[in-house]
Amino acid sequence: MQKNQISMKHLISFFTTLVFMFGCNSANAEDFSANGINYNITDSVKLTVEVTYQGSLYENFSYYYTGDVEIPETVTYNNKNYSVTSIGRSAFHGSRELTSVTIPNSITSIGDRAFTDCTRLTSVNIPNSITKIGSSVFDNTPWFNNQPDGLVYAGKVAYKYKGTMPENTSIEITEGTLAIAVTAFSQCNNLTSVIIPNSVIHIGSDAFERCNSLTSITIPNSVTSIGQFAFSGCKGLTTVTLSNSADIDYAVFSGCINLTSIIIPHGVKDIGSSAFEQCSNLTSISIPNSVTKIGSNTFNGCNSLTSITIPNSVSRIGTGAFAGCGGLERIKVLAEVPPITYDKTFSNYEIELYVPQQAVSAYQATSPWNKFTNIVGIESADTKKALVEGRTWNYKQTTFDIKANDIVEKFFSLTIKGETTFRDVHCREIYHTENGKSSLYGYAYEDGAKVYFYFLKDIENLCSPSTDWELIFDFDKEETEIINASFPAYLVAKDTIEVKGNTYQRYWIGPKLEPKFKSEIIKFYPIVHSIGGYAGLHNNTFERTGKSPSYSCESVYDGDECIFEKKDFCADAINSEYDKYLKGKRWNYSHSSYMKVFGDNKKNFSLRRHHPYSLAINGDTVVAGRSCKKIYYINKYTEYSFQLNEVLSDTLFVPNNDVVLHGYIHETKDSVSFYIEKEIFGVDSPEANGKWCKMYDFTAPSGTYCDWLEELSEPGFYMLGKEDVVIGGQTYTAYLLYGDKMSSLQGTIAVIPGIGCDGLFFSTPRFGTSTFSLYFSSVYDGDNCLWNSKNQNELFDKYFGKYAAVRLGSEPMESQFDYNHNHVTHLWVWGKPQAADYEYLRDNRLAGLSYLNLRNADIDTIPSKAFYTTISNKKRIILPATLKHLDDSALCVTYPQYSAPGEYELTFELSCPTYPTLGKDVYVEKKDFYDLAAMPIIVPSADNKAFRCNSNNADGILYSEDGTTAYYSNGNSIIAEGTRIINGAFMENGFFVNKITLPATLDSIGDRAFANVIYLEDTGYYVETMTCYAPNPPKLGKDVFLNSVIYHIPVYVPSRSYDIYKTTEVWKDFDLRKLVDDAIEDITTGKQSSSDIFDLQGRKVKTPTKGLYIKEGKKVVVK
Repeated sequence: MQKNQISMKHLISFFTTLVFMFGCNSANAEDFSANGINYNITDSVKLTVEVTYQGSLYENFSYYYTGDVEIPETVTYNNKNYSVTSIGRSAFHGSRELTSVTIPNSITSIGDRAFTDCTRLTSVNIPNSITKIGSSVFDNTPWFNNQPDGLVYAGKVAYKYKGTMPENTSIEITEGTLAIAVTAFSQCNNLTSVIIPNSVIHIGSDAFERCNSLTSITIPNSVTSIGQFAFSGCKGLTTVTLSNSADIDYAVFSGCINLTSIIIPHGVKDIGSSAFEQCSNLTSISIPNSVTKIGSNTFNGCNSLTSITIPNSVSRIGTGAFAGCGGLERIKVLAEVPPITYDKTFSNYEIELYVPQQAVSAYQATSPWNKFTNIVGIESADTKKALVEGRTWNYKQTTFDIKANDIVEKFFSLTIKGETTFRDVHCREIYHTENGKSSLYGYAYEDGAKVYFYFLKDIENLCSPSTDWELIFDFDKEETEIINASFPAYLVAKDTIEVKGNTYQRYWIGPKLEPKFKSEIIKFYPIVHSIGGYAGLHNNTFERTGKSPSYSCESVYDGDECIFEKKDFCADAINSEYDKYLKGKRWNYSHSSYMKVFGDNKKNFSLRRHHPYSLAINGDTVVAGRSCKKIYYINKYTEYSFQLNEVLSDTLFVPNNDVVLHGYIHETKDSVSFYIEKEIFGVDSPEANGKWCKMYDFTAPSGTYCDWLEELSEPGFYMLGKEDVVIGGQTYTAYLLYGDKMSSLQGTIAVIPGIGCDGLFFSTPRFGTSTFSLYFSSVYDGDNCLWNSKNQNELFDKYFGKYAAVRLGSEPMESQFDYNHNHVTHLWVWGKPQAADYEYLRDNRLAGLSYLNLRNADIDTIPSKAFYTTISNKKRIILPATLKHLDDSALCVTYPQYSAPGEYELTFELSCPTYPTLGKDVYVEKKDFYDLAAMPIIVPSADNKAFRCNSNNADGILYSEDGTTAYYSNGNSIIAEGTRIINGAFMENGFFVNKITLPATLDSIGDRAFANVIYLEDTGYYVETMTCYAPNPPKLGKDVFLNSVIYHIPVYVPSRSYDIYKTTEVWKDFDLRKLVDDAIEDITTGKQSSSDIFDLQGRKVKTPTKGLYIKEGKKVVVK
């Protein structure tokens, strides 16, 4: 739809422009002019006009209006007085000499581009009468350009957002605003929420189109009109609350692909064409009995819809209204007269069509309804028996009075008395009676299977006063669908019961869960069709009075006859056999909360609650094709206490009797997945309910963003890696995850297979005057304790605050530490570091840091002196996988002048697939020689296959994996046989060597490989000799031996190659000497020798390749 939608908008704009440009050639745009202002007559009966431009073409009116223009409220033409009510499209467009405009109170709207390109317009007097403003009205005017960035208001209209909107922007539109202009927030992708006040009456076309970060919107009942495409393409939008006063215009919510459910309020009469087109995740739509027309393509492409109920008020359905709804399985049409519709309204006529029993023949005789192959007659749900004269529901209210630390009971009733008309609806009056006193409580009426209430006042904390008719029950809903809109609850199951000789349909409902509720729940509440009432309705909200009321319907009477009692509502006693759920593995949690209920100068009252519970495995099953375990939520009791001033009450134990199927768990050796059936304390994500979601992925490499956790409402987590950890004397493998500022916890958590996560629920988030904590306390398998709070604290102390990660780019490294940065010992970096971030590291601001992982950082070049600081401890730095170049002095550091060997050590690990190019003095600068105790160590990272090191200590040489290239020396100057290339800067600035040995296989030596290899006689470290066994002088790069001691020491070469070396550039400048020929013999490559052959390191070689070896104590050359 999105592409088609945009295309359609362009077509509309295109044809409008054609009409504007060519359709006006035969006559001027204005009907008449008066006092220099042009007018069009808009209503010759009501005598209204709009201000317009002069002439018939754009070019003719561009410069018409000049100076200061004051528009009058009325104007006389042909002896008639006309009221000026609007400024038309492009009325002042391009009037570049126009400086100010005064608009009268008679004007209510300004058309598109009315003042566009008025480049000297600095003053516009906009009255409060204006409620509609078109698109681009003030574009390219000083009036708009001089406004501060943010939401610009034009009178009482939210005109347009100016400037670049910051990320995660929330906007509250000013109270008193009358309208939101056309395209006011169009394509504001950083807008996450907006509050629209009750004063707004109009939302313009495209006002919020493609605001992709907007997740929910509430349109107040004050809004009477919404323009086309107003919320089109808002891909992040999941929930919408609509106005009951505004019809739904063309394509208003088209392309909102994450919208899951819509309840259209009573009062809406028209659902416009394409209103919800391509809302591909829309699963539920509730259409009230006030709707008379459904437009063309209204739900086209809503392929997640499985059922739809069309009320009996609908008389016309446009073509394509339900086309492309591939998931549609059944349709209910409650009208006895088949609505007018068309062949292409539905794509599939082989699904079930339910119609009133008495209307089956009418549908079978009417096209295209007769194309349905399975038309089923249904009896309409008879809810009228629930609202009969004299019916009374008797309720008991039970209150835990936390001030008196007591349980208080009282009784009241609700009774149907009389009929009336209220808000244009014929309905019943409901009276509230308590202690012999009655008062009007509200109104109720039934509409087929739906029951509506209007509450006049809040009585007994049951509800809030209504602002419009509220849907209370919908008995036509299927299992798992919402049955109650005002007190949101989901239908769990339906059954029948027989009471006093009558058979009734009973509906079992539970609290609202998104998107579906299919739980094996032991505590839920029944309501009986044709009777009404709840058994055990409970309200957990603590009011400022300090009371927590719960309600239950004790009995139902018709006059003096008791037709129902509480025992009739419930099938069985509540099951509280907890023990059978506690025999297997279980995780125990502690949930505590503190709430400051009220406080002033005289009194301070607070409530404390402790709510321990368990998640226990009990039973095997198969869900969505996976073998899995059931996980139950188990809560026996809650402890309450309160504090008044300094006095703490006794603890009150309240039994809860909750055993609920929380979900299912599926484990493999590499991952753990979870299937949520019921949310617990809102910790789990509504979007995750009803499908398998990955909780842990143990194969994720270090640096991986844990996107799978987003489905569980846990964004912002990254996999750091794994390590063995000893806890309680036992070794575990801990997988480390880090949460950034987008996560519910900024810090490191450890996941241990078989145990769980030390931060599965995170402690002590705060909001308002309330504080709650939810933490993981122990793990049991039957009676065997696998993990306790001591283990938990030990694990927490090891990692939290010490292992950290930062994502650079939007904010510097320093600002991302909410805790003491000196505590950080291990740091992972993502994103692209800036100069300030390197400076932060150089300044030793992370003084305790011993491990820095840059593997996943966006770095191709390490800048000069990136880590240039005094090493205060042993440090390990993993270089980026994207690294391509090390700049001059990039890895230079200094050490304390007086330090024991091995006390301070810096190891750089390469994780890149190819060796980076090098600048000068990459590892050490000459001026630092006398301050150094050792050079940095370069080694391959543990999982790097591109390099190998012949040692992990300071004597190592870094080679390519095939051994043909020597990249870097950690101090070793004996290059192994088989090496063909010595990389540039191989031993630049080196001095801890006595001799240099080059292998017979060597072909070339890179730039500056031995530059600045110096003579430090006073240290006891100096180069005495260099020996090159290569039969042909290796090719040399630039400055290979620059400023090197090599020019001043003997250089030994094979005697048979001596003359070649003597005539080769650079080599000829050395003090060349011959190796003793009789110590070397030639043997053939690849042949098995009769005597053992060893390489120069003394390792036995079975089949030698080309190079220098030792045989029977003598050196031999294999050719």
